[in-house]
Amino acid sequence: MASGRARCTRKLRNWVVEQVESGQFPGVCWDDTAKTMFRIPWKHAGKQDFREDQDAAFFKAWAIFKGKYKEGDTGGPAVWKTRLRCALNKSSEFKEVPERGRMDVAEPYKVYQLLPPGIVSGQPGTQKVPSKRQHSSVSSERKEEEDAMQNCTLSPSVLQDSLNNMEQAFARYLLEQTPEQQAAILSLV
Repeated sequence: MASGRARCTRKLRNWVVEQVESGQFPGVCWDDTAKTMFRIPWKHAGKQDFREDQDAAFFKAWAIFKGKYKEGDTGGPAVWKTRLRCALNKSSEFKEVPERGRMDVAEPYKVYQLLPPGIVSGQPGTQKVPSKRQHSSVSSERKEEEDAMQNCTLSPSVLQDSLNNMEQAFARYLLEQTPEQQAAILSLV
């Protein structure tokens, strides 16, 4: 990039939007109702329950689209995932939103935001720094999450992990309260 111009990543943006809209890849879906953020399943290839035909399909499709996949190549899911991750991170049209992703569940995923055209998320050659989540009411965040969940295909284990995490968070919250507050909260439940 000696010329100092931003790389054209329009192909990547168009490809990603087409794939998210297609519903062809389980778990690849919009993460918000405005369709500015999307999820990508991010299961590690070394996991015992890793299924290449499902868990790596999105990454393989990118490799095929870019002409980097050839039958019989030694590179596999890890290489395909790295190529897409690098393309997304290098692009000025995408930004990872780590606080919305979940890597500690049975079906982990990352969330990326589509940046408006003309907005540069960082200087070329530098690592992008994720921005802080904007403050909004809990109810609007919950509504957005519910809407996004309707567009995703989830396995029962993801739902169970979410439930377990909510129960643990509630228990931690409850322990921080005085006995009187605990009694009042529990009377509402």
